[in-house]
This record gives sequence, structure tokens and C-alpha cells, in this order.
Amino acid sequence: MKLKVFTAVGTTLAFLVQHGLDVLRVIWLPALLQLAGYLLLMPAYISAVTMLGVDPPADAAETWARLAPVIVQPFLFFVISVALTVMMFNGLTRLIISGEKPRAPFLLRWGADEWRVLGGWVLLFLIFLALEVAIVVTGFLIRGIMALGPGPGVILSVIAFIVILVIGVWICVRLSLLVPATLAAGKIGLGVSWERTEDDFWNLLGFWLIFTVAALVIQLSLIGFLTPPGYFEAIQSGGFGSPEAMRDAMRKANEVMAKSYDLSDSGNVIRMLVGYLISMVGAVVTAIAGAVAWRMMTDTTEKSADVF
Repeated sequence: MKLKVFTAVGTTLAFLVQHGLDVLRVIWLPALLQLAGYLLLMPAYISAVTMLGVDPPADAAETWARLAPVIVQPFLFFVISVALTVMMFNGLTRLIISGEKPRAPFLLRWGADEWRVLGGWVLLFLIFLALEVAIVVTGFLIRGIMALGPGPGVILSVIAFIVILVIGVWICVRLSLLVPATLAAGKIGLGVSWERTEDDFWNLLGFWLIFTVAALVIQLSLIGFLTPPGYFEAIQSGGFGSPEAMRDAMRKANEVMAKSYDLSDSGNVIRMLVGYLISMVGAVVTAIAGAVAWRMMTDTTEKSADVF
């Protein structure tokens, strides 16, 4: 059946409230492990990268010497984070489309469905990687056309940007139900999601836009709190002056950012925890919203309007 946008949004929020304890059972341990991995692995790496802008290295050898001690951490955290995110998405999706709850007070599960979802995400990454390559190639072509004059180049740049944006949004919406499609079909659900969303693209686009706009509003309202003290002041100190003044301003801003990963400062820890909590709530809402949309689009009865 067709997706009713506002009904689906309301059902998503109602499910989150009415089944909050079940949701918490699914996410609390993977979320805690992910946070622990971030606090253990990422601050040193991010601080080292940021310091490259504060005190630029003399050459590539010095750059490598600074990054070598921490270069493994981001890759290790990426693996841990992806695995735990797959578990959470699958657990929340099962809770909605089949009513399956964790048997224990927590969820740590990895099986065939998790491998399928991971495979689907890898394929999705490769699709967007191909789109990035297309963007780079298009950029080279536009630079060549710019030699004919600024007019044709600007017009072509605008057209290329619009086309690539439309293609990217189109792919995102059509494949946004990948996780529930995979769990429902018992196979990597790229094709299933693509087929199921063919006749409901605009409703699904509106559905996701509502959550996207809400997330942007929340992020913008908290940006002052989440940004390290002194960062904006450092940026503004460069003004519209000379390139040297602007570079000095960026150096100061990078220095502020580097210090913001010092975990001995309780303010830094609080900002990290709040930022992580916001991102986790966003991930949970996204997982629930996708599963709710799938169930409402595939349910042949009117009961899909109820909270499951």
C-alpha cells in the first residue's frame, strides 16, 4: 500500500515512545561499546591530525612520523562501529517488522542477516564511490570547457551539480529501505528496496525530508554548545584580511580543536557525550523510521496505521 507520510512519521515517534524499553534493550550495549571504542581510539588520532594544521610538518616524512603511532586507530574504530551499527539496525528492524525482542537484557548478535546487511552497505558504498568518480571526471571536463569562456563553464557547472544532486537523492531514497528489505527477503535487499520504492518515491522522499529537516534544526540549535569555546572567535580573528591573517586564524582554530580532545577536561568529555548521544538518537530514529516505512508499505491491511 502507499506510504502515508505524516501517519508514518507519527507512527515512528509513537513506536519510539511506547516501546522505549524494548528499543533500549536493543541499543544500550552496542551503543556503550561504540562510545567506549570512540573514547579509547579516536581522540589521539583526531588531535594528531588537527595539530598538522597548527604546526605544519616540513615534509611527508614528518607527517608520517606524527601520524604513524595513531594511524591504526581510525580503521579499528571504523570496523567496530560498523559492526555494532549493523547489530543495532537489525535489532530495531526485527523489533518492528516481526516483533522479535532480544532474549537477554541486551543485544549482541551476529549471523547471516548481519552479513547480508553488511554486504548491502558495502555495495551501497561502491555505488556512491562510482558516483564520486563521476563527479571528479565531470569536474575535469568542466575545467576543459572553462577554457572556452566563463559563461559555458558556469552554466555547465550548475547543470552538472543539479544532475548529480538529483541522482544522489534518487539513489538514497530508492535504497533507503535496504535493511528491512534484506531482513524480510533473506538476501541482500538492494534490488528488493529498489523495486518496492518505485511507485512510492515522492512519499518516501517527503518522509525522509521531515526527519532530515528536524535533525538539521536540532544540530543548528546546539552548535554553540557542541563547538569548543574559542573556536568561532579564532576563525573571526582572521576577518577578511590578508592571506597570512586568515592562515593564522585557521591555525588558532585548529589549536582549539586539538585541545578539545583532551579527555582530562570535563567540558570536552561532556561535549563528546552530548554529541554522541545526538548521533545515536539520529541513528535509532533512522532505523525505526526505515522499518516503519517498510512495514506500512508492505502491509496489506489497515492495521499498519497503528503502533505495532
